[in-house]
Amino acid sequence: MIATVVNALAILVGSLIGLLLHAKIKESFKAIVYIGAGITSLIIGIQMAMSSSKIVFLALSLIIGGILGTWWSIEEGILSLGDALKRTFARKDTGKDFAFGFLNASVLFCVGAHGPCRVIPRGAEGNYDLILTKSVMDGFMSIVFTAAMG
Repeated sequence: MIATVVNALAILVGSLIGLLLHAKIKESFKAIVYIGAGITSLIIGIQMAMSSSKIVFLALSLIIGGILGTWWSIEEGILSLGDALKRTFARKDTGKDFAFGFLNASVLFCVGAHGPCRVIPRGAEGNYDLILTKSVMDGFMSIVFTAAMG
């Protein structure tokens, strides 16, 4: 449970930093965060794939999940919710794509590959290494997302 709280706090603190420093964050910093988080995710994904003997489940999950997500228009639903949140909470002077940022953040922080596949079961077992790694990545990504998309 503590690792979940740490993850949520990392996202909140990162978002606040992104709001405060959005004009001062350079593109080079954003690129470093994207590349670092991407490489880390890639390495974790490769490790998980190599340790699995049931790769067919990965293929089926990706294909069936993609088909169902498209059929149910999940992306459009999240964008609509993001637009509603923008109308309710966003500053009037924002020209940034709030709904697209909400979609990206929702996918990355809530339903990304690090969540349901490995983080939740490992956290239930008391192994917090992966969720704490995710917390570090999420904290930095929330700075960049908030600074870039509002």
